Amino acid sequence: MGSSCQDRAVASIVGSQLPRTAVKEINPLEMVVRVVGRVAAVSGVVGLLVWLTWVMLDVKNMQSGFTLPN
Repeated sequence: MGSSCQDRAVASIVGSQLPRTAVKEINPLEMVVRVVGRVAAVSGVVGLLVWLTWVMLDVKNMQSGFTLPN
C-alpha cells in the first residue's frame, strides 16, 4: 500500500512540468557586478570568521586574563 502511494506521488511530480518562462538576457556589466558582489560578500563573511577566531583564540593574552587595550 505504501509503495503504490509513493508511486502515484512520483508520477504526479514527474508528470507536472513548470511553465516555461523566457530567459532574461543579462548585461555583461550586470553579470560582472553580481559576481563581484558575491565575492565581496563571501570574503566579508570569511574575514569576519577569521577575525572572530583570532580574537577568541588569542593565546598570547589568554594567560593574563581579560584586559582592555591601552
